[in-house]
Amino acid sequence: MSKFEEWIEDHAAPVAYGVLGLKPWEFERLTPSEFQAMVLHAAADREEREDFLARIVAPLINAAGAGKIRKRVSQEELLGRPTQARRRATAKWKQERAPSGAAAEPAAEGN
Repeated sequence: MSKFEEWIEDHAAPVAYGVLGLKPWEFERLTPSEFQAMVLHAAADREEREDFLARIVAPLINAAGAGKIRKRVSQEELLGRPTQARRRATAKWKQERAPSGAAAEPAAEGN
């Protein structure tokens, strides 16, 4: 069995059949770049759902007395990372403040 076949069996197939919900014949028709695009899209969708839930849960935790018992929690603290909106705003802020003529750092979408 080649390294590529091992990679498909050990890593790609579980993602294709589990996370992406593909049927075997759908997975077999994909090119590696199409599969990668689907995985990246699924990761972005998951991150978006997590951000949405954190927007709902953080205020509920805080309203339930987090300010009296312990410090208030933020969406970023619940997620363990900045939200997508925070990352976009930071990238936009950096781009607006970049010296004229200098190339601004590209926005890191999906990281």
